[in-house]
Formats: sequence, C-alpha cells, structure tokens
Amino acid sequence: MATGQRIVIVFQGRDAAGKGGIIKAITERSSPRVSRLVALPAAADRQKTDICAQRYINHFPAAGEVVIFDRSW
Repeated sequence: MATGQRIVIVFQGRDAAGKGGIIKAITERSSPRVSRLVALPAAADRQKTDICAQRYINHFPAAGEVVIFDRSW
C-alpha cells in the first residue's frame, strides 16, 4: 500500500455461508500492520434505523490500510 490507498472489504451473509474461510485465507497472507478485521455485533434498536454505512464509518481505514468487515445476519 505504498500509494496510500484505502481499501474496504465487506463480507455480509448468513452464518456458515463461508465468509470465515475466505477472511481467514486473506488475513493469513497479509500483514497485521496493513490489514485488520472488524466484526460488528448485531445492530441495536437505534442502529437498525440508520443507513447501513453509518455503523461502518468509524472503522474505515486510514491511508495505506485494508479493513475487512465480517457481518453475519
């Protein structure tokens, strides 16, 4: 990430849909200095009325970082 790009990857789907295996394959091959995994809990009542992206914005990547979001439903 020498160019300072920001990358967001969102895996959202049902439990046991295979998200965990793909996320594991990605994180095993990347440096924790460059990438991190964010697993948000289920939305609270107030958050259910928010735009979906509002819950993710606080966790968005800095320059040169990759953030992987894991969200089951």
